Amino acid sequence: MLVGLLLIIIVIMNSDMPSYERINYMLRPNKSVERKMVCEMLSRISAVRNVSMYQYIGFGSTYFADFSLFHRNLGITQMISIEGEGRAKNRCEFNKPFACIDLRMGESSDILPNLDFNTKDSIVWLDYDGIISDTVFSDINTVVTAIRPDSFFMLSLNAEFILLKQEAESDIKQYLIDMIGEERFPNQFLDNEITSKIYLNILYHCIIEEIRTVVQKRNGMEDYELTFHQVVYFVYKDGARMMTIGGFLFKKDEENERMDKMAIHQLPYYRNSMEPFNIKCPVLSLKEIQALNSFLPREIIMDKKGEIKDEDLNNFPVENKDIKQYSFLYRYYPNFAETLL
Repeated sequence: MLVGLLLIIIVIMNSDMPSYERINYMLRPNKSVERKMVCEMLSRISAVRNVSMYQYIGFGSTYFADFSLFHRNLGITQMISIEGEGRAKNRCEFNKPFACIDLRMGESSDILPNLDFNTKDSIVWLDYDGIISDTVFSDINTVVTAIRPDSFFMLSLNAEFILLKQEAESDIKQYLIDMIGEERFPNQFLDNEITSKIYLNILYHCIIEEIRTVVQKRNGMEDYELTFHQVVYFVYKDGARMMTIGGFLFKKDEENERMDKMAIHQLPYYRNSMEPFNIKCPVLSLKEIQALNSFLPREIIMDKKGEIKDEDLNNFPVENKDIKQYSFLYRYYPNFAETLL
């Protein structure tokens, strides 16, 4: 069963079909949780700035799930969607949920340098469905060089080790060095065998170091000093493993004040290190969800044997680890239902 699933992942990710034709992005439970968490985090910008006045830049594809969520919940009306699949233009235009979304056709490396980052605060989410490449580093350089202080930048990447092994064919480390660039490959991993965990750490290190390098270069040209404050590091799987890293660009002397006012560090999924928050939605029936909700919120304490120290939940007909996981995610747990429209 596991081998079959892995083969399906590889076939899907290597298909010539564009990702929007292979995957319904509205029906990915862990991705749905990620969007809601990011939206909740971004809503706290309102403690220091009017978040509805920000511009949102992302990859809407034909589903525009994040665009809809941010427009409805944050009130953002300046939105730009970058779509690299030229043949999808008609579908993207047709599926735009709101008139305020400006569709730009072309590769991100061509579109981003021509956007207005100077006069508007920005929220930028570059949600790639492929593995790391020169385009990713080029886009990081473009965005982090241009965005204003108090802007938010985030990117998502495919981090599926099986896909890397399949594409590398033989020498995985050399293939990865070629993809990342020898000058970017972290020295501390040069002598390591590339495993799934090491691969994730290498990707994290390369992305964070690239952002910090760009900020450092920019500080040599600005009248003030900037700093990048990481607030997001998610890892999840809806088929292939994905990783998301993001944070705010602040003026260094305003960083602590901004973070204190927004209180983002109080959110349970706040991450400012290389230890990710793993999103994993347990598979539950509607009746199980409704029953568990009636007991939440509460702290779920488990003993060393994995038993829940709570009489109300101790004999609940769901795995204890799933109950514990659901207690973390219940406010963001997706609600999918079939209906006739």
